[in-house]
This record gives sequence, structure tokens and C-alpha cells, in this order.
Amino acid sequence: MTDIMSLIDNMSIHYTIPQGIDELGLNCHHLDHTMEYGDAWHPAARLTLKDTPMGITWKHAAASALLALGLLHILFGLARFHPTLSAAWHEGLANRFGTDDGRRLAFWFIAFGAPLTLCGHLALRAAAANDLATLGLIGLYGCAIGAAGIVAFPQSPLWGLLAVSIVLVAVGRGWLV
Repeated sequence: MTDIMSLIDNMSIHYTIPQGIDELGLNCHHLDHTMEYGDAWHPAARLTLKDTPMGITWKHAAASALLALGLLHILFGLARFHPTLSAAWHEGLANRFGTDDGRRLAFWFIAFGAPLTLCGHLALRAAAANDLATLGLIGLYGCAIGAAGIVAFPQSPLWGLLAVSIVLVAVGRGWLV
């Protein structure tokens, strides 16, 4: 018995228990998980996870994809419309985007990336909080915008937004975990 107590005391000095580990049987999904401490497996070290370990889930993947779409929209717009933006900048920027269709396109293309990025950030926060209703709502809005854009312009890249939004709706309804 003394050996077990000295082993436990030694473990408490050299090892920390990861966050989410609790006593056996309290709100656990996994039973009888044993943690390895050093070279020895010991029954005194049996602890269980309170929640399942964080892995890649549909909600996190879709939220991250939405954030990436927003950021890529802005970056692609800056690269694609660099000459147009540079010309407007050198002309003083103010009231320089209503002069022709190319400048309006550049402005609105980049401007659309900002709310898309915001929705991605909100979706990541909702995924972290396991707020499926908010993820579903963000997905519904994305589906509406994506579908309307595809009807108006079938060759557009809004198919990506529609695909990510469908996944968000499915996560929000509990169809994907």
C-alpha cells in the first residue's frame, strides 16, 4: 500500500491532470480509461474524460470554411482588382467607385468579404459554444444569399457558399455532428 501512495505522490509532483479529466464516473462518456504516467500503468491512475476530446467536427469544419471563404474573398479581390483599387487610391479614393462598373464591382466584391468573414467568426464562436441554433441560422442566411446569387449568376463561385451553408443548416438541425 505504501508503494501505491508513493507512486501517486510522485505522479502529483511530476504530472498534471489535463483539463476535462475528472473522477471516475462523473458525467463521463468513456469508462475505464487509464492514463499512462511514466513507464507504469497503474489502476490508481484511472480517470475518465468529462467530455469527448476535441476533434474535427462538422460544425467546426463548416464554420472554419465560412471564415476562410470570407478571408479569401477579400484577398482575391485585393489581388484581382489591384490596378482598379490603386487607380482609385491615387485619385483620392473618395467618390471614386461610382464612376464605372469595374470600380463598383471591385468595391462590392471586396466589401462582401467583410460580412462573410464576420459570419465565419460568429459561426466559430457558435461552434465553440455548441450553439447549433445559431449555426443553423447562419446557414439559412448563407443558403438564401448563395441560391439568389447562383440564380442571378450561375457561373459564380457562390456555389462554395451554398455548399458550406447547407452543411451549417444540417449541423444546426442535428443531422451532422
